[in-house]
Amino acid sequence: MKKLFLIAVMMLTGMGLQAQNTTIYPRLGVNFSKIDDKVYTSEMDDHYIKPSYKVGLTAGFEVEQLLANNFGASLGLLYSWQGNRWPKYEEMPGNTIHLHYLNIPIMLIGYVGNTGLSLKAGFQVGWLLAARSQGVNVKSNFRDIDLSIPIGICYEFNRFCIDLRYHIGISKPYQDLPNVEMPKTHTKCFQLTLGYAI
Repeated sequence: MKKLFLIAVMMLTGMGLQAQNTTIYPRLGVNFSKIDDKVYTSEMDDHYIKPSYKVGLTAGFEVEQLLANNFGASLGLLYSWQGNRWPKYEEMPGNTIHLHYLNIPIMLIGYVGNTGLSLKAGFQVGWLLAARSQGVNVKSNFRDIDLSIPIGICYEFNRFCIDLRYHIGISKPYQDLPNVEMPKTHTKCFQLTLGYAI
């Protein structure tokens, strides 16, 4: 992780050296996230319930560097409020898990001519800042690092930028606990942000 952090710093420094081709985008938006988990309510009938998407805030900034006429890269720092919403089922109470991450997305960008559209794909590292469920600290149940592959599409007009991404989780969110078999799950997250080019 230290090597990845150093690469990100070097990339950001390199962008700063070519300021004429660099744009900073403060971003604010929403997440729709969940963990693809399930709880069996009846093993005999193979009946289970699944969590629904939780709505949360995301905010931060990205630095975008134009590398060629139709190609660029970006490095970001985003706070992301994610988690799970479990529905109420018979005697099982509803529950919401709140996960707070500091994410660093590194994206490659392909610009679609002069249309204002661009396509993005990359790699993201997230550091878990806090985790709570029904007011209780449950951070020890989750891994400190969350890895994902973000893919997305962006449209820019009059310096405003609407960015939609889907994050494909590639690491397990749950921490391995003694004598407990944790499910092999991944995080799913849709992210919609509005940015402004500086």
